[in-house]
Amino acid sequence: MCVTRGTGNACAGDSGGPLVIPGDSDTSSDDVVVGLSSFGLYDDDNNCVTDTWSGFARITSKLNWINSVVCFHSIDPPEDFPCGTLPFLTLEVSGSSGDITISIDVEESEGQFETIITTSASASDGLFETLFLYPKEEGTRQYTFNVHAGETGEVDDLKLWLGDPLYNNLLHDTTGTFTFTIQDDGAVVDAQGKIIVGGPETTYYTQLEIVFGNEPGEVSWSLVDAISNEQIFTVLPSQNAVYQPGATLAKIDLGIQPDRSYLFEISDANGNGLQSYSLYLLDSNNNSSLIAKGDTVASEETLLNIDESGFVTVIRSTKRLKMTSFP
Repeated sequence: MCVTRGTGNACAGDSGGPLVIPGDSDTSSDDVVVGLSSFGLYDDDNNCVTDTWSGFARITSKLNWINSVVCFHSIDPPEDFPCGTLPFLTLEVSGSSGDITISIDVEESEGQFETIITTSASASDGLFETLFLYPKEEGTRQYTFNVHAGETGEVDDLKLWLGDPLYNNLLHDTTGTFTFTIQDDGAVVDAQGKIIVGGPETTYYTQLEIVFGNEPGEVSWSLVDAISNEQIFTVLPSQNAVYQPGATLAKIDLGIQPDRSYLFEISDANGNGLQSYSLYLLDSNNNSSLIAKGDTVASEETLLNIDESGFVTVIRSTKRLKMTSFP
């Protein structure tokens, strides 16, 4: 943006200085930085021209980049940064020796890429990083992920996940360059147009895995549509009495739809019928996301929401509170 106030101008040494809209507070706590000094003008004698325009880089044009970089480098980011809502990748690398470098580029406009993440590490020390991307709701974006070993470097194992590795959305597992697109429906597509994770046509399933304790006949569970109160499935204690202690049961159930909220409840009447349980969300490609788990309990409830693109939010749980994404 070009700015003038009639007198005064950006000059040598001012680059990077802030352009501020003052707030009402005497402490400057509500001042707003809207630009950073980029250039000014000089006359024929190489003196700063003070009565004309100065050029500033507009902060909002790079806000996504600022958010991604701050979230990547911060252990405890400021509360007004959206680190908890940005989509992210998880990278795990191990190797024998030498240095490795990692970068992620994003397509800011057609054919124009900008680096948002750059980091390096010793292969022998390993690397486990969270790499923040741009907001999903701003539409389709293409990314290029690069991992390269130095002349003496050797990578033994590499894995790149969408989100937390716990949810098993593996995108890539080799060095070199990997190009992918996150579409505005949440699907992740590779350079050949193949859907790696998600997609609007995905059908969702629930899978409940239980390891029974000494009294399987004391355990019951149910899944209910939280809006309509429709029973998706219900299993009573009497139905579990046929199982032997320590038996494992895996149950797959249809009927889970995007853009819905569900309440999952599991009960163990006397606390000795259940060793552990895990509730997963699966799609038709067998990509799985762990959304609730527990061990010996009297009763636990988990309220979860699945949005239109398959992102899962655990809204309330008597056992744990977390947010994850699926796909």
